[in-house]
Formats: sequence, C-alpha cells, structure tokens
Amino acid sequence: MPSLRALVSSAFAVIVLAALPANAATPTGWETVQALAPHTRVQVRTDNLKSDCHVMAVTEEKLTCSEASFARAEIKSIKRIEKTKSTLGGLALGAGIGAGAGAGIGSAVNAGDSGSFVHV
Repeated sequence: MPSLRALVSSAFAVIVLAALPANAATPTGWETVQALAPHTRVQVRTDNLKSDCHVMAVTEEKLTCSEASFARAEIKSIKRIEKTKSTLGGLALGAGIGAGAGAGIGSAVNAGDSGSFVHV
C-alpha cells in the first residue's frame, strides 16, 4: 500500500504537469510581430529612425504602418505603446500632488482657526 507521502507527491506532480503546456510553441521574434492586430500602436526603431506608428500589415519581409514601411532587416526593435499605463500613472501622480497641495493649503487656512475639527 502506498504511503501518504507518495500519494501527495504523485498528486502534486500530476497537478504541476497538467498546468504546464505540452510542448506549446511560444511565438518569438518576427512571429510575435506578425501576430499584431491591425491598428496596434507600436514604436519602431531602426539605425537611423525612431517612429511611432499604427500597424497596417506584416509580411515575412516587412512591417507596414500607416505612416511608413520598414524592411524586416532594418528593424532593430519594436515595442507596443500602451497608453493605459501612462494615463493611469499620470492620474495617480496628479492625485498625489493634488492631495498634498490640498493638505498644505488646508493646514495653512486652518492654522489660526481654533474651532476647526482637523489640524494638520
């Protein structure tokens, strides 16, 4: 009869193996670029140029954007541009600055008021 330890080890191994994809091919390099949806905003860097553009089409040989076309051989890097991250970061920064300024002004206004509930 198998021991409890052996059963637990076997169950753990089955769970871990089930969670791992079986030889799933993850797209790399140009395959990832070819998988970009049309109108995806990207930043393309070449030796001479850095351009923000919207993807129109990707073939085996080139990336075509609404603003320009780039040969695969000349492209050094491609990055997706995510406006959501920068928008949320700016919102958080602005809220923090606003809260700090409000606390400072509120403290200055309430400094001489003895009837105030909050003294910062």
